[in-house]
Amino acid sequence: MKTTGLSSPGGSPFTYSLKRIQHCVKPIYLQSTEYPSLHQAHLPTVYRVSSTESSPFTYSLQSIQHCIKPIYLQSTQYPALHQAHLPTVYRVSSTASSPFIYSLQSIQHCIKPIYLQSTEYPALHQAHLPTVYRASSTASSPFTYSLRSIQHCIKPIYLQSTEYPALHQAHLPTVYRVSSTASSPFTYSLQSIQHCIKPIYLQSTEYPALHQAHLPTVYRVSSTASSPFTYSLQSIQHCIKPIYLQSTEYPALHQAHLPTVYRVSSTASSPFTYSLQSIHHCIKPIYLQSTEYPALHQAHLPTVYRVSSTASNPFTYSLRSIQHCIKPIYLQSTEYPALHQAHLPTVYRVSSTASSPFTYSLQSIQHCIKPIYLQSTEYPALHQAHLPTVYRVSSTASSPFTYSLKSIQHCIKPIYLQSTEYPALHQAHLPTVYRVSSTASSPFTYSLQSIQHCIKPIYLQSTEYPALHQAHLPTVYRVSSTASSPFTYSLHSIQHCIKPIYLQSTEYPALHQAHLSTVYRVSSTASSLDHALKNCSCALMDPTVCILLRHSSSVWMNPTVCILLRHSSSVWMNPTVCILLRHSSSVWMNPTVCILLRHSSSVWMNPTVCILLRHSSSVWMNPTCVDEPHGLHPVKALFQCVDEPHGLHPVKAQL
Repeated sequence: MKTTGLSSPGGSPFTYSLKRIQHCVKPIYLQSTEYPSLHQAHLPTVYRVSSTESSPFTYSLQSIQHCIKPIYLQSTQYPALHQAHLPTVYRVSSTASSPFIYSLQSIQHCIKPIYLQSTEYPALHQAHLPTVYRASSTASSPFTYSLRSIQHCIKPIYLQSTEYPALHQAHLPTVYRVSSTASSPFTYSLQSIQHCIKPIYLQSTEYPALHQAHLPTVYRVSSTASSPFTYSLQSIQHCIKPIYLQSTEYPALHQAHLPTVYRVSSTASSPFTYSLQSIHHCIKPIYLQSTEYPALHQAHLPTVYRVSSTASNPFTYSLRSIQHCIKPIYLQSTEYPALHQAHLPTVYRVSSTASSPFTYSLQSIQHCIKPIYLQSTEYPALHQAHLPTVYRVSSTASSPFTYSLKSIQHCIKPIYLQSTEYPALHQAHLPTVYRVSSTASSPFTYSLQSIQHCIKPIYLQSTEYPALHQAHLPTVYRVSSTASSPFTYSLHSIQHCIKPIYLQSTEYPALHQAHLSTVYRVSSTASSLDHALKNCSCALMDPTVCILLRHSSSVWMNPTVCILLRHSSSVWMNPTVCILLRHSSSVWMNPTVCILLRHSSSVWMNPTVCILLRHSSSVWMNPTCVDEPHGLHPVKALFQCVDEPHGLHPVKAQL
């Protein structure tokens, strides 16, 4: 692997090593005549560097083995091999040399389409794709990909056995059954998918009435089927966990996160009760079977679910246990009646007549996006820049309940500048520049240094780099040359998030940023940046606005906005905005904004553009957002496909 020296008039200190981007999406630049026909299969267009270019800047496929890995086969050996995760089959010409073969073994940490070049499993369906790709029976068979290797990601289940012909793949709209004539040694165990979405298959007559509440249809395995292949609910406690109650004790218990209440018949046997305690690592709707809190609103849902006062009360779910996920705030007190829940379109206040012992502290949500509530007259002009509306608490309200910005330094952090020092500073990640009035007091200034773990727009208050494009945004933000320059944001501090690549050199004018539709070149007359980007995760954005987050299997271009979050197996398009969050199996459409909250069936709407990042319960207004690995070591951060903050202990993970 070679690095690239940039020989601009300003010298070559700005050398960007491709080694740094090995943790995320890595476009491949081939400045060589050796592989002119190599297709970049994950993009709609093939970018080839002119054969007249020098060849030192070759990117090895080996370095992208932790993320999306398109497979390039420059060999006549596998001409029939389909790239099943793409709509088109890319084959390298048989005249090309063959040393550059990418092994499927190296993509075992991400979405892994399965290629079967064998006559052994011609009937095997790739259930996670709309089309079944079968390799020609004439192809040689040494290149078989084992299902065992995909146990860390979405894992469709293939059953090549006559034993379970009635087994439904409940997470798919169609049931795929392998023909009973097929041989049966290649059976995939449900036990291996316990780190991801886990549909529950019950091949028993014991629970025929058990509803799979997270699906619109109830899948029951025929009572005639044999029963040894029962999937325990205990094994899905790290992912989406619908609650099944096979008891007459809680018939009135609503599953508040679903539009329909699923109750198991009172005639069903009751040993298979799923405890709410086991879902405290994911979204946790709150069930209150008590007359104590009848007025408590579940603010994150459009409807208030109350359990009848006649129900017994031992099964109360504590808000304390949901401190790792979306945490709506319930205030059963007369102390903060004016407190707005800024992340919701409606303000939910608990009646002042309600008892007040069940107050949820804002301190407990410091691991997610935290809207800021200021119950003070000190900062009346403070804008909550990440929301379309500014929420101010009345100056008459008492002020002890102030939420410090310091506590949100692990998530998206809008920047509030209550100072006359930087009036020209643009908040480049927002469509509007929010400036706090110069008359406001200035002690509450938020330092850019504290947001280095999330999206970090670059502010350059200098005349030195006027031509520097912020390639990941549709507009180039330049700070006026008349502005003071002490507040310069170092590129070094954005090494954990989006890192656009700036090439201030005449050496590679033909180098395409293959993952963007536009090539951003900085004028050769500009001096070279004296900082090098490190640990680049990915570079994105152009006026068409398309985001490809890590662990995405593909990107689909739309003229407006198309976002495919990681661990999503597909994307569904809308003319305006379509967002499919990870671990979501479907998308709900709206002509303007479509949001499917991760691990949730509820949708939050906004008339403009609204993106909900993981670990967030509120909305950040800009079509440029990413999901980043929080700086975890690549070996330790073997992505577990779970919603928790990388398995951190709730106590040890305090800020």
